[in-house]
Amino acid sequence: MRRSIAVLAAVSILALLPVAEASAKPAPITGKLSAVAPLGLAGVSPDATLLPDGTVRLYYSSMEGGTAADLCTMAGQCTRQGLLRGISDLTVVTLADGTRRGYFVQMEPATQAKSIVTAVMSPDGLSYTSPTPVGIASAPGQRAWGVPDSVVLPDGRVRLYWVDEQAGSPGESVVSATSTDSSGTTFVRDAGARVTGGVVDFEVLQAKTGTWIAVASTTPGNPPQKLLIASSADGLTWKVNRKSLSPATSNYIDPTGFATGPNTFRLYVTLSPKATPFDGFDINQMTLKVKPKKYAAPPVRPRARGARPRTYRMTTNGRLPADRRS
Repeated sequence: MRRSIAVLAAVSILALLPVAEASAKPAPITGKLSAVAPLGLAGVSPDATLLPDGTVRLYYSSMEGGTAADLCTMAGQCTRQGLLRGISDLTVVTLADGTRRGYFVQMEPATQAKSIVTAVMSPDGLSYTSPTPVGIASAPGQRAWGVPDSVVLPDGRVRLYWVDEQAGSPGESVVSATSTDSSGTTFVRDAGARVTGGVVDFEVLQAKTGTWIAVASTTPGNPPQKLLIASSADGLTWKVNRKSLSPATSNYIDPTGFATGPNTFRLYVTLSPKATPFDGFDINQMTLKVKPKKYAAPPVRPRARGARPRTYRMTTNGRLPADRRS
């Protein structure tokens, strides 16, 4: 009897409290860029890896032709190590077994069709094995295509993101394919698009279960190109914050980077003058501090004045019979 009275009183009190709405939408992820620091390197499509000794291996498509390989300090002093001829848009990951695997774009001269191929990188990062196709290619002569980004998933497989055009979707889109195993050599295209509406140069900075973070650029068709930030729970469904991280003084393109601490990332981004977006490419480094996505408190709906609280009788076995409401 005491248990029934106590439960009845507790439920009656709860019924008098204000009512919160059932759901609340998450606020978009946000971030803040530090001042840019020029590296004195002319190029596009950089790819950066933090090495165990604290230096940074920086690849980029050089204005000399081919892909330059530099070794940089975190302070921004870079030294040329070599030049990889015949490849562009190189992106490199370290597989679960320690293998360094690269992915890059090759073009068929006769058809102007592009394809993504893969090769194993040498320990010094200055050579690679004979490349093999991964089964991803553009249509002949397609222009808005490529700039791949590779990332190792929490389960060890590899996912590739690249720019493509989607039928019925305005502007460029970002699409993806996932490898069938941890070797990262055979890929199956993921259904749909990851991001649409004129987003390019997609770069995943963090691929943790439930917490993915990426940066990207806006389309070159609407200069100046801006730097955007995006978040995802699984790397497939992304929410892009369309508020620019970068000022409108220059074009910000081809971001790459890595984590340097909790919610802190070192970025390498190509900048070009606002007035001449396709000339004067200069690689810069900067820091991105990310403000994690927070869920806004649900709005509270006050109970109507004079409303009679509903009470319920609880049986001793803890069940609430539907016919005992008063």
